Amino acid sequence: MNIEDLVEIHLPITVVVNGEPAEGYVKGDVATNQNTIRVSGPKSIIETINKAEAEVNISGRTSDITTSCDIKLYNKENEDVESEYISTNIKSVNLSATIYPVKAVEILYSYKGEVAEGYMVSGELESDRSAVYLAGRQSVLDSISYIEIPDTVIDITDSEKSYEATIDLKKYIPDNVRFAEDDYDGKVKVRVPIEKTVERDFEVPISGIVLVNGPADYKAEILLENAEVAQTDGMETASENEANDKDVTMTIATNGILKEYDSFSDSDIRGYVDVKSYMDEVGVKNLNSGIYKIPITFNMPESVKYKNTTKH
Repeated sequence: MNIEDLVEIHLPITVVVNGEPAEGYVKGDVATNQNTIRVSGPKSIIETINKAEAEVNISGRTSDITTSCDIKLYNKENEDVESEYISTNIKSVNLSATIYPVKAVEILYSYKGEVAEGYMVSGELESDRSAVYLAGRQSVLDSISYIEIPDTVIDITDSEKSYEATIDLKKYIPDNVRFAEDDYDGKVKVRVPIEKTVERDFEVPISGIVLVNGPADYKAEILLENAEVAQTDGMETASENEANDKDVTMTIATNGILKEYDSFSDSDIRGYVDVKSYMDEVGVKNLNSGIYKIPITFNMPESVKYKNTTKH
């Protein structure tokens, strides 16, 4: 007869989750009613035990699961350790696994401030994420339409180079939701492109200025510094002035991003006087006969601004 010492150990119970929930759902928290197991038996057998596990399968689940799971003992080779001489204080644990729905949520960015003099924002705000996937209770997800990053977070005041920052989105989501991607840390990188500006002057024929959206039953003419530029009936430029104005030009002083100037030249620039836009801006439905001061809009890239115009 072989007689051995009787020994006792306590092991943490590891929960092993098998499978994946249904598409559009993720696994949430997993909890048990017991965290440890007491195992006793012959020393030679107990010394081979490396871990205690309880397994649960969540394949295809769309809702929480509560179940009882048997506890199994394993050695270092991940093989079952079974013996009639082993005794435990519990055979199974009650286990609950939370299953959360997933929702894609857009991130809204904004920024504040004016860049340093001689510089300009040269494009849209850039980020490495425009949306994230959130997981949580359906009632909570339904209340979230977007994640808004306030403009106080991205301040470009007096910047002389592109603004770059990393933002922690966890600050802007409710405490009772989480990111659905297990390997995502909740950080986003943002960039506001800023470039030094240059100045360029352009010579634009006055005859190229067109009145648009003028009242159909009115005869209208465009005046510049008390000089007649072009006459129109409704929206059509009158041909009788083109001959007089073909050699008259106006200098447009501009500043903008250098690369933008490669895309156009003097001959590409057109001026527009939009009567309807003016009426909408001042809040009138009809214009009486008279002279109105309406700005000229030039068809230049957005990042090129005109400062003033001079007639020659």
